[in-house]
Amino acid sequence: MQEKKLFRFYGKVIIQSYSPDRESIALSVKGQTDEFYRNELESRRITGFPPWTRLVRLVFRSMIKDEAEKAAADAAELLRKKAPGTVDVLGPAECPLLMVSGNYRFQIMLRGESHTELRNTAAYLATRVQPRNVYLEIDMDPLNML
Repeated sequence: MQEKKLFRFYGKVIIQSYSPDRESIALSVKGQTDEFYRNELESRRITGFPPWTRLVRLVFRSMIKDEAEKAAADAAELLRKKAPGTVDVLGPAECPLLMVSGNYRFQIMLRGESHTELRNTAAYLATRVQPRNVYLEIDMDPLNML
C-alpha cells in the first residue's frame, strides 16, 4: 500500500539557523515534511501536548513588572490547590515576548484532556483573581504562544 503524501509545497525557501543539525531543520531542508510531521506528532503524544491534550493560556500583563509576576505566581498557587487532578498547571513563566506595548507579561498554561474541566478551571480563576493594575487574558486552545 502506497503511503499518502500529507503536504505539497511549491517554491523556494531559505533557512537560516544556528542549529542546522536539529532534526526539524534537517528534515525541512531535505523536503521530508511527512517525516517531520510524524515525528512531531509522536513527540507531542509522548509529552502530552496538542493534539493529544487541550491547552489554556493565561497571560497576566501589567505596566508594573513585579505586579504581573506576583499575580501569575499567586494564580498558579491557587490553581495548584483548586484545579482538578486531571488539569496540569504549568508555570508561571515569563512569556517568550516579555514586554508588548509597554506591558510586562507572565503566563500559566493549563493542560488537560477535558475542555469542560479546563474552561471551568479558567473561569474559577477569573472570578477570584482581580489584582490591581494587572489584566488577565484567557486563551483556550491558543494558536500563538508568544
